[in-house]
Amino acid sequence: MSQHGNDKRTVWLVIGLVAGLGIATLWPHEQVKAVATDRDAQFAMTTCQVGAIDTMEAIFVLDFLTGSLKGAALNRTNNSFTNFFFRDLPQDFGTDPKKEAHYCIVTGLAQLAAAGNTPPASSVVYVGELTTGRIICYGFRFQESARPLPPQPLALIARFPFREPDPSE
Repeated sequence: MSQHGNDKRTVWLVIGLVAGLGIATLWPHEQVKAVATDRDAQFAMTTCQVGAIDTMEAIFVLDFLTGSLKGAALNRTNNSFTNFFFRDLPQDFGTDPKKEAHYCIVTGLAQLAAAGNTPPASSVVYVGELTTGRIICYGFRFQESARPLPPQPLALIARFPFREPDPSE
């Protein structure tokens, strides 16, 4: 192959690299956001973003045996949990405490309207219960604090039935 042919290839390679780098630099960047959810036979846990701009997260644990939903958020300056959340699910779902409830939990991003001095977190927690056939959305407020704050109840935001309850259960 001639030297002239290799020069053309080198020029096109350099042009391609420069064009690719230019496009990659100018292309809008999206931050990757991940939510983790895991479950066992007796409990489930999930994470969610609490700040609208930053990547601070809260973790929620749902105890299937008691129907207790508890959460906590880390403080970025002292690396300790400073925000705590709770909710009694059997009361919200109207489940019979003598019968086993079948829960599932996920989180999602939301832009809820602010009310009061503490803004709402940028995420909500969705809990489903099979025997009642309902999904309930819970919201919470996040306040960055160096000291632990008193536990606050999760606010019931909305609910909807995803199926009719089974009368045999």
